[in-house]
Amino acid sequence: MAPISPGACCLLIVVAENATCGDRQGKANDDSCDVAVVRWGQSANVGSVPNNKMPNTFMAVAVDLGDPASPFGDIHPRYKQQMAARLALSAQAVAYSSTATPLPRTTGPLAIAAMAGSGNSVKVTFKNVHTLSLKHPVGFEVSPRPCDMSFPAPDTAGWVEAAITGSAGATVTISGGSAPPKCVRYNWYQSACMPAVGPEMCAIYGDSADWTLGDTLPAPPFIMDVK
Repeated sequence: MAPISPGACCLLIVVAENATCGDRQGKANDDSCDVAVVRWGQSANVGSVPNNKMPNTFMAVAVDLGDPASPFGDIHPRYKQQMAARLALSAQAVAYSSTATPLPRTTGPLAIAAMAGSGNSVKVTFKNVHTLSLKHPVGFEVSPRPCDMSFPAPDTAGWVEAAITGSAGATVTISGGSAPPKCVRYNWYQSACMPAVGPEMCAIYGDSADWTLGDTLPAPPFIMDVK
């Protein structure tokens, strides 16, 4: 945590790593993914900041900037410009209360509801975005059991991958598994956004308050009960 100003107390950066826990590059998924739980815990188990537990706090989501080929090590990605641009947006909204940079346009898409659909499908709706920008169908997992926020280890919740099968506006439809899902999680991988090597490879993005950045703000990882 680093002081920013009297009006904004701290800085939270979420980063991606390259390791063996569900890294989307052919290795077995360890469902008790400690790094994903840490990411979630960084937001006081809310999923985004600022929130009522962590006011005057801003973060930039960087799970899509993992860089396993970096000569400086996999936790030192070389994609600094993207990180700086996202931090600057968040700082303008939270630390400086810029009317030109409203908070909802700096967070990326935030999941607010997961509703059961036909068969074993789930419709996940996001806020702070008009129309989602989708790059690929990979990133969601579903479980036939209710979400267990105690994150026991080993995880026995029966997680299976669920693909994005459609989208409309701020809602995506996902489908997977052989039983009706009761819990859904997104990018709960140690290397969250790496179905292919390179930066900005998450499945879901939203538009930015800075027109030069376009649809480049990734949705942060989350876990949520299906209603």
